[in-house]
Amino acid sequence: MLKYLRPIWILCILPSSGIKAQQYSDSSISVYFSSGKYSPTVSETNKLISALKGINFTLKRIAGYADSVGSAESNIILSRKRSENILHLLGEHFTLPQKFIVQNYGEQFPVSHTDNALNRRVELLLSVLKKQPEPADTGKRIVLKTFTLDKLYFRPDEPVLEPSSIPYLDYVTRILKAYPNGRFEIRGHVNWNETGDPGLDSVYREKMNALSTARAKLVYDILVNKGIPAGRMHYQGMGNTEMIYPFASNDAEKRKNMRVEILVIQ
Repeated sequence: MLKYLRPIWILCILPSSGIKAQQYSDSSISVYFSSGKYSPTVSETNKLISALKGINFTLKRIAGYADSVGSAESNIILSRKRSENILHLLGEHFTLPQKFIVQNYGEQFPVSHTDNALNRRVELLLSVLKKQPEPADTGKRIVLKTFTLDKLYFRPDEPVLEPSSIPYLDYVTRILKAYPNGRFEIRGHVNWNETGDPGLDSVYREKMNALSTARAKLVYDILVNKGIPAGRMHYQGMGNTEMIYPFASNDAEKRKNMRVEILVIQ
């Protein structure tokens, strides 16, 4: 019986990319396949390349999987071909690190017992460059401090605050009043990854930019009503350009992506 084959572990050594691991945090991304296929669809390929473009990352581990259709032996082979195909795709577009691990599990470790499409996958474990806590200064502007409003909660896809967030803005107002000569830049952010479809992404990017701007403006309006002079504040939407977790995999990471920040500027 080949039902419980040992996973295949391969250590790959490629030219070094010179990336310092201590500057990175782990994140994961999955690529899905059609039944019996080891090449991803055009849509999945575009999504992968689009998600990784502009991101400073290094590959730590790649793992191939299959569903339970066919024999265990053939599924180990299929999962291996899938991981090899993704490695080839990554090598065409990005510089791979000196060392990473390849694991091929076949039909072992399914993520779903009801939807086989979720089991036909390759998982990438990446180290992604952390965003700097303070934005870079430009011109004569000096950023004294950045506050992330981590207790500010919006309704999904709306520039509407949950009622529980209103008292938190009283606390934020008291902090800002401690900077009597400071100016404040309010930045709105969203959690969204591009799909790889240029037409769809263009429409949705415009929507996400507008949403991030509307959320920043809402905070601006509330702070004006609470006594912060309008002339010392301005707001802007950042869209998805500064996500803390580019491949957010849980609600906590997604919430940190769709944040509002206030920069204290001198």
